[in-house]
Amino acid sequence: MFVLHIMRKKKYIFTALAVFVCIGVCAVSIKAINMDKSAAETYGAIAQIEKNRMADKAELKKTEPEILEDENNYQITSKDLGYLTSEYEIIGHDREEAEALALKTLTEKKAMFIEAVRNGYLADEQYVFDLIEYSKEKVPASSNYDDILAYYEGLGMTNDEYWDAQYDNLFVYETIALYKNALKETFDAQNTETAAKNSESDLAWQDYYSEIVKKAVEDVNIEIVG
Repeated sequence: MFVLHIMRKKKYIFTALAVFVCIGVCAVSIKAINMDKSAAETYGAIAQIEKNRMADKAELKKTEPEILEDENNYQITSKDLGYLTSEYEIIGHDREEAEALALKTLTEKKAMFIEAVRNGYLADEQYVFDLIEYSKEKVPASSNYDDILAYYEGLGMTNDEYWDAQYDNLFVYETIALYKNALKETFDAQNTETAAKNSESDLAWQDYYSEIVKKAVEDVNIEIVG
């Protein structure tokens, strides 16, 4: 029987916010890779790709049973794969590496969302709306807001318009975050001797979670279509 777990924390789960949708995929790498362009120019270029992706994407509102029943949720479009591949290329990866990273990112996101729903985890709608409002307020205060503005300008959006458009994406990432938090609690309970924060326990948890992600990808059988 499908049992739904909707959790709300006093503190925001920053997994979804940190991802920052498209930017979050690339932000860490921009600093790590030798770039000819400025960060603002890079964000602007990524925004152009994301703008095209958003124009192509059909918004689908689904209930939790529909998520598991709709075959579209087990598919990645070749367009989405192409868009994310191009974004990885912009930040310095060669074509082959970029395509592999894009496929890994999209596949794991799909697989873990479906796995979370199968296990009864689904983000609370009001919580996601609260997160959107929180992001509208906090992001303009960030130290690299000029770079983020370049991204918004590439999209042709304001800060508020951008976050208003992110409901579906944040919903997916928050659902995954809920499931991941629950897995972490289970892991800590089963490994009480190493649950204290240290590098050894962190590595053990990362290995544990990586295996869950790997199995989820194998079990879901996601297809590339289009």
